[in-house]
Amino acid sequence: GAMSTEVLRALKALLCKLVPERSEREEVGRVDEEGMKAFPMPAKKPPGLPEGWVAERRVYKDGKHKGLTYVRLMSPWGHKHVQTVSEAVRLDARRRDYDPEEALAALRASAADRTAELEQIRARKKAEAQPGMTPVQPGLYRMKRGGYELRAHYNNFTIVIRGARTLEQALDFHIAASEHKSRAKARMAAQAYGVPMPVTREEVRRLIEAEPDMECCFRCAFVMDKDAGK
Repeated sequence: GAMSTEVLRALKALLCKLVPERSEREEVGRVDEEGMKAFPMPAKKPPGLPEGWVAERRVYKDGKHKGLTYVRLMSPWGHKHVQTVSEAVRLDARRRDYDPEEALAALRASAADRTAELEQIRARKKAEAQPGMTPVQPGLYRMKRGGYELRAHYNNFTIVIRGARTLEQALDFHIAASEHKSRAKARMAAQAYGVPMPVTREEVRRLIEAEPDMECCFRCAFVMDKDAGK
């Protein structure tokens, strides 16, 4: 799903540390000493995690894995080091007096549905991506020629944003685009009659005022109604 503005702001500093600006040979993914102070931190719950369980992101503080992060799953009744959703489902079923094998079978069935959906998303992103674009996070790409490109999608409408030279600036653009997207979708949902416009002049003005350096390109997809002659 799309990241909220609050999540983007919270991750901005961490992403700037984890993603290199210039040197492609730098090791990506290791957190420095200053960044380690933020751990442990809540992690996104993986699909299929039983109700009441939470995920926590931790960091290795020494050894050959120092600076690398990992996720552990924790139960409402004290498990703190569970590594997989399958293990969590099995423990949860036993605790709640369910059949563990039936619970795992249900997990596999839901995983198959999610896999099909993810394959459709990957196919769309692959078709959308162009040579020379390296994904940084959903909708944000680092360009081989330098700089970053952002793509915000909603209601068959796409805003392509260029002009960011650094990751920090690209994340600022992402925050501004996320705020615009939320306002536009709320306005469109509230319109009772007629066909809502995906973007208004006022919204474009506010977007550019928020980040004057951004370069915006707007795209809209629609279906031709042959029967109606349109």
